[in-house]
Amino acid sequence: MDDPLLEIPGITDQLELKGLKSPDLIAYPECAMTGLAPIRAKALSNESQTAEFERVFSSISSALDAAVLAGAFLESDGSIYNSAVLFEDGIKAEDSKTYSKRNLFAMSDESEVVTAGSSNRMFKISGWNISPKICYDLRFPNDFYVQAPDVDLFTVIANWPHVRNHAWHSLLKARAIENETFVLGVNRSGVDEFGNEYNSKPVLFDPLGVEVEPSLELGSMSFWELPHRSSFNTVGSTRAKRHG
Repeated sequence: MDDPLLEIPGITDQLELKGLKSPDLIAYPECAMTGLAPIRAKALSNESQTAEFERVFSSISSALDAAVLAGAFLESDGSIYNSAVLFEDGIKAEDSKTYSKRNLFAMSDESEVVTAGSSNRMFKISGWNISPKICYDLRFPNDFYVQAPDVDLFTVIANWPHVRNHAWHSLLKARAIENETFVLGVNRSGVDEFGNEYNSKPVLFDPLGVEVEPSLELGSMSFWELPHRSSFNTVGSTRAKRHG
């Protein structure tokens, strides 16, 4: 992808023009700087690639005074993970806030070179409990449902081809409805090295499954100002699990 740092001056100018405050969270796609290419996962997770990834998204976090979530291949103890990494206060957050994709996409040979993560993650930003998921995780509803009582927003970062765009939107909406919580989908754009096309803008569904229109759109980026999950008149079944 193009250097996302180049977008920052335009973002700050437009937010000020619209009277919007700096965002609490900015989410970028799965493997945000490289695209999903499992056959090159080892090269894409080397020290120099990781350092550049951390430099770029730490800088965005600092420049916008926002938490930033972005995807990358990361190597740890000899294994490679497809991860969603959180940056706060201009630095990479502690490892407990890094999520590694649990459900690997066998059709791309991801499972041949990438190690599956073993646990879900949740972190708090501006009073919101947020849980990251990655692409193919979207097809495994139980990983969402077990967290639903406590999560206000699921963020699904992805490389989801346009040919399956209907499934992308339908599954995001379904996860919002069944878990009675916000679900944000952040997909990549362009054409990858395998000829797959991507042109889906970020999309957000509220706890009733209604698509939420952005407060501001800047190129491929969308911004929302949201009421808290608790303000919605949902059935409440997922939250009741906490006491069941």
